[in-house]
Amino acid sequence: VDIGAISGLTSVCLVCLMSMPRLLYSVSNDGLLPKVFANVHQKFRTPFVSTILCGGFTTLVGGLLPLDVLAELVSVGTLMAFMFVCYSVIALRRRHPDYPRPFRVPFVPYFPAVGIVLCGVQMILLPARTLIYYVILQLGMLVFYVLYGRVHSVAKNKDEIRQSRCASPVLSPTGKGSAFPRVSSNGGDDNPLDDFTDFDTEMEEANAEFGLHRRSEEH
Repeated sequence: VDIGAISGLTSVCLVCLMSMPRLLYSVSNDGLLPKVFANVHQKFRTPFVSTILCGGFTTLVGGLLPLDVLAELVSVGTLMAFMFVCYSVIALRRRHPDYPRPFRVPFVPYFPAVGIVLCGVQMILLPARTLIYYVILQLGMLVFYVLYGRVHSVAKNKDEIRQSRCASPVLSPTGKGSAFPRVSSNGGDDNPLDDFTDFDTEMEEANAEFGLHRRSEEH
């Protein structure tokens, strides 16, 4: 039994250490974490900074915290993540019913609602100290999001740019229309980032067009 438990925990830890750096990499690309977490090794093409930080943090926590406390914290975090996944299924089915889905969860919203209830019940059965630790951790993450994430969020900034251009469209130097991508006819309600997928490319084209126009005027 001990050998099986050690083998199972080792495989779970290995998967977590492989997935967590990539999760931080994606969140950093969205602007919700500092860009250092998105650094990729030039040779191995892996997020090496996130991997080193996650490995060091895991080693430190695993060596200092009692095993029962660590297991309870992992359990409450996993249950909360599953609750968010179940809620996301309901929210996406209602807000974006036309999104392409390789797999559709049956009996929505009943199945996800049952998942939320079961995860919530298991969380309540955990010791009170675990819930207190988790609430403190979530409050710290909320403070970090308010101070950093909201300011650097890529989705938020692009959405604000889109709204400002709707109010005052910018004309190109040649007067042939907008030098920037316009919003779609439906107002971009389906996905506010769809109209800005090639934003950097269009900015470069607009700058090149402006340079050619100025040179033609000088001649």
